[in-house]
Amino acid sequence: MSLFGGSKSGIKKALDVVLAAADGDYEARITNVDSHSDMRELFIAINRLIDRNDAFLRESAASMGAVSENRYYRRIVETGLVGDYLSSAKRINAASASIEQKLSGFADVLEEFKSGSFAAVDEIANAATALAEASGDANSIAHETSSRSTNVAAAARQTAANVSELSSASEELNESIRNVSDQAR
Repeated sequence: MSLFGGSKSGIKKALDVVLAAADGDYEARITNVDSHSDMRELFIAINRLIDRNDAFLRESAASMGAVSENRYYRRIVETGLVGDYLSSAKRINAASASIEQKLSGFADVLEEFKSGSFAAVDEIANAATALAEASGDANSIAHETSSRSTNVAAAARQTAANVSELSSASEELNESIRNVSDQAR
């Protein structure tokens, strides 16, 4: 018998499992907990702690893996999570939903451009040139139309920059996902 009345072998077993979990091995568990009645509750609590960490890491990795593949419907299952596990799951799920919403908005803008908005910009620019050549009075109208075309082109460039920033943010998120996944292994 030793500390807390537990056997040395029981404490050694628990220490080995805790150290394995600290090193990222969430497969290790204390077995035969009933054979150490004086340490049973401690062993069960250690196993529960490892189970919760394991479940949270697996759920997080699965959710972030789906996000990295542009599948935003895969959220962390919050059922059974408590405390910081639950609040972290909610934050990760909210981030996934936010990314999905932003990408959807960008997809809508890109679809508008694909459906002819760029052609309309070219037509407006051509019409502006023709009007300027046709008459001096039309020159002011052409200038205004050209200015609007420039504004539309600037908005298109800004949209492209936003898409590029989102792509960079997604790459950073993917790297974070890989790190979480690597740590879960």
